[in-house]
Amino acid sequence: MQVKKIICPTDFSDASRKAMDYAIYMQNMFNAELVIVHVVFDESSLITMYVPQATMHGFLAEMQVGAQGLLDEFLTNCEQLKGVKYTTKLLKGSPHEELLKYADEISADMIVIGTNGRTGIEHALFGSTAEKVVSRAKCPVLTVRPD
Repeated sequence: MQVKKIICPTDFSDASRKAMDYAIYMQNMFNAELVIVHVVFDESSLITMYVPQATMHGFLAEMQVGAQGLLDEFLTNCEQLKGVKYTTKLLKGSPHEELLKYADEISADMIVIGTNGRTGIEHALFGSTAEKVVSRAKCPVLTVRPD
């Protein structure tokens, strides 16, 4: 098995921090390229909400700037990334769809993703990005719980 490219999505949660540990371990094991990805929602993922277009455009632009700032801060404060070679990618859209599309685009060999372990009504309402990625990815997916 050859693993040359690993994607590690982050939503800045404890689960994604834990997944980062595994992604770095796999990167070292296979001497692979590590790509850390964050997905910002766009208007297609907020379809149920009615907001005037001009307001929505400004809101989405602010979300993207804010997300880039959070990503930069997350990476700066991520002790386990010290000395690790990685690149980052900020995507817009539905998280599982954009992750899967990007994984295909760069021919990722593995996705290492944290799962928050939502249950009950929270799972019914929000679903699980990790679950959707696992069920649809063309490459292996390693899911990591924060505990």
